[in-house]
Amino acid sequence: MAAPDSCVKVAVRIRPQLSKEKIEGCHICTSVTPGEPQVLLGKDKAFTYDFVFDLDTWQEQIYTTCVGKLIEGCFEGYNATVLAYGQTGAGKTYTMGTGFDMSISEDEQGIIPRAIGHLFSGIEERKRAAQSQGVAAPEFKVSAQFLELYNEEILDLFDSTRDPDSRHRKSNIKIHEDASGSIYTTGVTSRLISSQDELEAVLPSARSFSLGCVCLPWCGCSWVYRRHWCLSTCVG
Repeated sequence: MAAPDSCVKVAVRIRPQLSKEKIEGCHICTSVTPGEPQVLLGKDKAFTYDFVFDLDTWQEQIYTTCVGKLIEGCFEGYNATVLAYGQTGAGKTYTMGTGFDMSISEDEQGIIPRAIGHLFSGIEERKRAAQSQGVAAPEFKVSAQFLELYNEEILDLFDSTRDPDSRHRKSNIKIHEDASGSIYTTGVTSRLISSQDELEAVLPSARSFSLGCVCLPWCGCSWVYRRHWCLSTCVG
């Protein structure tokens, strides 16, 4: 568990068994201590985190508990990162919502679709509040970048002109750290986004380009070995 004044928080989500695991007779070896953010492995090993979500946790609860305040902080000028980490099949794609499956129900939406909706609804709320007070509505500019780290090579998924056959050629994208310790990139396509629908429309096509070739940043590891995606959004 992080120190009280730490800006890094760790949440653990325990996913339900898959059908295959049930058929094979696999046993659930974890349990959650009632009222405590603690996971028990077997009978004698306990691990404490900032948040622990048991088998029956809904997507909305995870978003509200872990991410909602980070989006609100963006409007106050704070940066935030959400990183999903775990082995293949742990549930990263489902939790983050990077499957971009348009057929899933609203209850099943992951962190990224919820964050995008929260961001643009927050913009509209602030514009309406300003108008109701008789003052000029604030102006917002939202831009997005979508990167893939594949076999230690950085690819720009928003670059529609990129030749799929150039995957193994050295990228011109660079990652830098400035004097204050902040991380920034150069050589990356940055798209201006005007609405939730617009951003949600371009993400699946960018992801399809990625798979066909084989950020607040939001990071999630996909189901393909040594492939990681990072979606960055900037609000100005």
